[in-house]
Amino acid sequence: MINIIQKNVSKGHGNRHYNHCDRPYKGPVRNEELGEIGEQEAGAILQLVLRGHVSRLQGQADQGLDLAFTGRLPCPERPLLHFVAQVKTGQSYINRFKECKAIKMKRHDAKRLLEWRKLEAPVLFLWVDNLTNNIYWRIISKEGKAKSVFLSERDILSPLTPFDLVISNRKREVLNKHLHISPLFPPTKGSLKDLAKNYYEQHLLRKFVKNPTLGDVCFTWRGWRHLVRKRRTIARTMQSLQLLPAAKKVLADPEGICGFRRLDNTTRGRWTTESRLIAIERNNVEIEGRTPANIVVVVRERIIYPSNWRQSFDFDRRMIRDLIFESVYEKVDT
Repeated sequence: MINIIQKNVSKGHGNRHYNHCDRPYKGPVRNEELGEIGEQEAGAILQLVLRGHVSRLQGQADQGLDLAFTGRLPCPERPLLHFVAQVKTGQSYINRFKECKAIKMKRHDAKRLLEWRKLEAPVLFLWVDNLTNNIYWRIISKEGKAKSVFLSERDILSPLTPFDLVISNRKREVLNKHLHISPLFPPTKGSLKDLAKNYYEQHLLRKFVKNPTLGDVCFTWRGWRHLVRKRRTIARTMQSLQLLPAAKKVLADPEGICGFRRLDNTTRGRWTTESRLIAIERNNVEIEGRTPANIVVVVRERIIYPSNWRQSFDFDRRMIRDLIFESVYEKVDT
C-alpha cells in the first residue's frame, strides 16, 4: 500500500495524501442497533408469510413485547388469529446444541416467560440469526414449566409457517358425537389384503375428503403402498386394513391433531419442497362387533414454493400445497 500511495503522489495529485486512516471507520454494531434491525426484518417477514397486519408495540417494555399480529389462518374455517411477539437478534442470546439440532435461549428471560404465559393472547418468540438471516420461532406454551425457550433448527419462518399455526390450534368441537363404522372383516375365501385393496380402489382412491382444519385430503396409491409396505408388522398392517372405512369419517369430523413430524426439506433449482406428517385423531369411534377405539389418521402435507420467496410474489398462485392420506391405525394407551 505504501508503494501505491507514493506512486499516486508522484503522478501529480498535488498535496492530496492517501492514507488508510482517511477511510470512514465502521465499528461493531451495537446491540440496540442490531435489535432494531432484527425487529424490522422479523416484522417484514411475518407480514409476508402470514399475509396479515403486523404493527410494532409501544410502551411494552415491562413485558418485553415488540410486535403484534392480526390475521386469518389459512384453513377452511378461517379463524381470526391474534398474537404478540418478542424479537431477539444476535448470537449473545443463544446456546447451540449440534447433537440435537436445537437452540436454547439463555435464562435471563425466565421471568418474562412467566409473564407471557399469563397473557390472554399467545406469545410468539422470534430469534433473528444475524449470521444467516434466518428467523426462528416458537409459540410459548401456557402449560410449560421450562425457564428457557428451545428452538428447533427446522422452525424457521417460511411459507409453511401459516400452516404450522393452523395445527397449533389442535382441539375442536366435533359435529357428530357418535361416529360408527363397519370394519373390513377377513373373508372366508381369499385374503384380507385383496378385500381391502378392492375397497380402497372403489371407495377411496382419487377421492377428496374436506378436513375442517387442513383442507382437502386426497387418497392416492401412495397411501395404499404405505399400508402394505414390508417394513410394517403383519399385525399393524391387518389392523390398518380393517380400519380403512374409518379413514374418511375421521378426516371429515376429527377431534383435533395429536401430533406432527417434519420431514427433510429439499431444494431443486428454483423450488423448495417442505413436507411433514400430521396425525389426526378421533376418540371413542364405535366399531361394529367390538369395543370403541381411538382412531388416528396420518396425512402427508407437502408445500412447494420458490426458493427466493423473500422477494415479493403471489403465494396463492405460485405456491403448491397438497394433502395425501398416509395411514390409519388404532391408538392404544400405554
